[in-house]
Amino acid sequence: MGFFTDFKILNSFFNEKNHSEQIIFYSETANDWQHLSGIILELLKKYDFKILYICSDKNDHGLKLDKDNFKSYLISNKHLLTWLFKNIKSKVMIMTLPDLNQYYLKRSKYPVHYIYVPHTLSSLHSIYRKRAFEYFDTLFCVGPHHIKEARRIEKMYNIRPKELIEYGYNKIDNLINEFKNFKKKKDDKINFLIAPTWGENCIINNGKVIGVIDHIIALKQNIILRPHPITVRNSSDILKKILSKYKSYKNFLYLPSTDNNLTLFQSDVLISDWSGVAFEFAFALKKPVLFVDTERKIKNVDYDKVGIESFEYSARTLVGEFFDSTKNYTLNNINTVDDKQIIENIFSVGRSAEVAIKYIYKLMNKK
Repeated sequence: MGFFTDFKILNSFFNEKNHSEQIIFYSETANDWQHLSGIILELLKKYDFKILYICSDKNDHGLKLDKDNFKSYLISNKHLLTWLFKNIKSKVMIMTLPDLNQYYLKRSKYPVHYIYVPHTLSSLHSIYRKRAFEYFDTLFCVGPHHIKEARRIEKMYNIRPKELIEYGYNKIDNLINEFKNFKKKKDDKINFLIAPTWGENCIINNGKVIGVIDHIIALKQNIILRPHPITVRNSSDILKKILSKYKSYKNFLYLPSTDNNLTLFQSDVLISDWSGVAFEFAFALKKPVLFVDTERKIKNVDYDKVGIESFEYSARTLVGEFFDSTKNYTLNNINTVDDKQIIENIFSVGRSAEVAIKYIYKLMNKK
C-alpha cells in the first residue's frame, strides 16, 4: 500500500458520523488481534456501539472480520497515522501499544479516554521504556503485580494516577477455552517445545539451544523448535545451521509459525528463556516450563530504582524450573503451577473480556 491509498482510507475513516457512539481500537501488528479480539467480539455481541478498527499490518485478522457495527481500516503510513491520532474524536480508544504520546503516535487534541490492554504478563517496569504508560487514562492489569508496579511508577515520577482495572489476560482465557476441546494423539514420547524470545541473548542466537537439543535427543524424546517471528526474520543463517545439524534426527520438527495454538496444545513441556509464551503455556494449560538462564532484557533505565522484582523473573520457579542438562525429565518430575497460584497471580481468569466490556460500557455512557 502507498501513501495515496492510505490517504483514501484515512478520508473514509473521518467520514464516519456520530463519533460519540464509536469505540476505536488500534492494532500495530497482526499479533495484536489475539489480545484485542476477545474484547471486540464481546462488545459486538452485547452492545450496539460502532467499532472502528485501525490496523497497520496487512496480515491483521481484524481486516477479515465481517460483522455489523464493525469496520476496519488499514493505514500504515506513519505521517498519516500521526495526523489521525491527533484528530480522533471518539470517546474511547483502546490499544496494546505502549509509549503513547512519546513518539509519533500522540494523544488526540479532543477529549479521548485511552485504555491500554496488556499483550504480555510481564512487568510494566522491565521490558518497557520508563514512563511507557504515562499518557494512558486506564490500564487493564493482568494481575496484582501490575497494580503494585503502576502505583509505584506513578509515585516515582509524580504521574497522574490512572484507573487500574483488574482485567486479567484474554489470551489465557482463549487458550483455556480452546484447550478444552483438544484431544492429543497418543505418543509414548514427550513433546518438548523450544520457544525462546528474540535478540542476541536468546538461546538460539547465543548458542545455548544446542545443549538443550542435544540433551533431549539423548533422552530420545520429541523436539519442536518454534523460534520467535523476529528470529525467523533476522537470524535465518543461525536457524539454517541448527536445522542442518539436526536434520537426521527423525523426532525433530521445525514450526516457525506462531499463528495458532495447536503447537502449544500438542506439546508437553515448554523450554524458553524470557519469552512471555512460557507463562501463557503454564497458567493456561498448567503444563511445565523449563527455563534456560540468559541475560535479561531490561528496557527501563530506571528499573532498579523502582524497587520491585519483575514478574517474569520471580515467577519462573513458580511455573516451572531451570533446565538441567543432567536430569532425566519425565512428566512427573517437573514443577508446575496449581489452580490456587493461578488465581493469586491472574485476575478474572476466564472473564477478562466480560470485565473489559463492562468498564468500556460505563465510559461510553458517562456524561
